[in-house]
Amino acid sequence: MTISKKSFERNKNVGGNPLSRGAVILGVLGIGLTIYLGYLVSKSTHSIFSMSMLAIFAGLLFESFRIYDKWKHVVYTFIGAFLLSILISVPKNGRYDEDTMTIWPYIFIFCFSIITAIVNQEKVTAKLTEGITLVQSISMIYWILDYGLFRTDHWIFILILIFVIVFSAFSIFHAFTLFELSKSARLTLSIWSAIIMVVFAVDNILMVYQNGDIESSENFALGFLSGVEYFLLGVSSIYLTQDIILIMGFIPGKNGNYRQDLADLKKNHITRYSKYQFDIGQSLICLTYAIALYGLNYKFGFLPRYTMIWVVFLLFPLVLKMMQISSREQMYNF
Repeated sequence: MTISKKSFERNKNVGGNPLSRGAVILGVLGIGLTIYLGYLVSKSTHSIFSMSMLAIFAGLLFESFRIYDKWKHVVYTFIGAFLLSILISVPKNGRYDEDTMTIWPYIFIFCFSIITAIVNQEKVTAKLTEGITLVQSISMIYWILDYGLFRTDHWIFILILIFVIVFSAFSIFHAFTLFELSKSARLTLSIWSAIIMVVFAVDNILMVYQNGDIESSENFALGFLSGVEYFLLGVSSIYLTQDIILIMGFIPGKNGNYRQDLADLKKNHITRYSKYQFDIGQSLICLTYAIALYGLNYKFGFLPRYTMIWVVFLLFPLVLKMMQISSREQMYNF
């Protein structure tokens, strides 16, 4: 009786899981397309996969492994992005040529980023605090100073300056006061944070590509720095995608219930901003940290502007962690 039961279970699973069969089908299609693309690359007279492109994808892959719980989800995302990018980049005549193959890696990276951002929306939606938006606001002011926008008299740049000053002052006000973080305040600060990150990301993309490929670097040091910049660009691409989604959601679409979508988007902005209020001492530490690093870089020019901004952002969680440890020790000693 036991043997027949086991035999029944084996027969029951012969058909397999529909999801597994789907993964196998996608895998076979992916292998076939990979072979075909490999053939096109071998016939191409231009370099399609440059060191810079590989560095971007390495950063994207590194961050996706950190975000996903299981490596197989990264594989599924890779296959999905691969197939989707192939479909998007199909020329009108149905034939792939060198021009199509040149832009295809960028389409693939875009597809990979947007799939990862949508599937892991809660994980990649940055959790914000008064300290984070304070550092972001100081970074925005540094960005404007380094660009020299304060010396312009064009009305468009003047409006941008007024916009930045008003919202930066709003962020600084909340960081240095115990004024209640109402829903409207958290909504405003969250939108302001998303705008800042999109501006920095776009500036980073333009400046990194303006510097040229890694292969064109004059020496190893410059090549290494360029590689780091491209790697960080890949790491930040997922979060850039999510910030763009958080901003573009305010634009009405042709389909769907805009009122409900807008309500959901506002809720996402409000919930991602913490109600925790920094005390003046913590805010001073954040302010000193940002001003010290940006001031030294502005005077001595250790790193390019866009690289320095991302370094400050990457190191800031360590500052927050140190402040948390210090607060716990003070509570324990008390």
